[in-house]
Amino acid sequence: MDNELLLAIAILAGAVIATVFERRAKAARARAEAEAARAPIRVFVKLPDSITPLERSEKYASPLDAVLYREGLGRVAGSESGVSVELTHLERGLALMKRELWRLGAPKDTMLEFTRNKVHVVESIVHLYLEPGTRYRVIKAFTDHDRDIHPVGEEWTFLRSAFVPYHSGTSWFVTFDNVEEKHIRLQGIPEEQSEVLDNLAEYLVAV
Repeated sequence: MDNELLLAIAILAGAVIATVFERRAKAARARAEAEAARAPIRVFVKLPDSITPLERSEKYASPLDAVLYREGLGRVAGSESGVSVELTHLERGLALMKRELWRLGAPKDTMLEFTRNKVHVVESIVHLYLEPGTRYRVIKAFTDHDRDIHPVGEEWTFLRSAFVPYHSGTSWFVTFDNVEEKHIRLQGIPEEQSEVLDNLAEYLVAV
């Protein structure tokens, strides 16, 4: 058998072995991702209330557990020093927790501690992410930068936002009727709408 044939066989064998290892690596990554997806996402609620663990359980943990179970988004795992929650979906679960804790009368400085994309995050319950395609209702009236009043009960679907750092300007593009696009302008400075932007969960709720 000549050298060229031996070299060709060696190259083919190497390619086969490399393919086998690559497939095994892909399968291992897929299994790891599937296990990570099934693993609960832990969120700790830091409540500044000076109450006993029993009172905390009755006031916050039990109602929160009930709504998480009803929506299929997780469960309350404990309420000794705060409220420990295990979520099945981080973003949907966080939005639900914030709405429910606010409804239950949690203090404004209640914080949620969790990990997002391997980064440790501590976030206020009044911090709200507006999700494109989601419809929102105004639950506390506010006036925008153009001095248009947005009364309690107003509803619109959020489309997208734009931010202008130089002027601390935020633009919301929304639709009231799912046809025409409207522009809501806000400015994140104390004399304008920083109170609204920093405490959105006080002003808006997803419907």
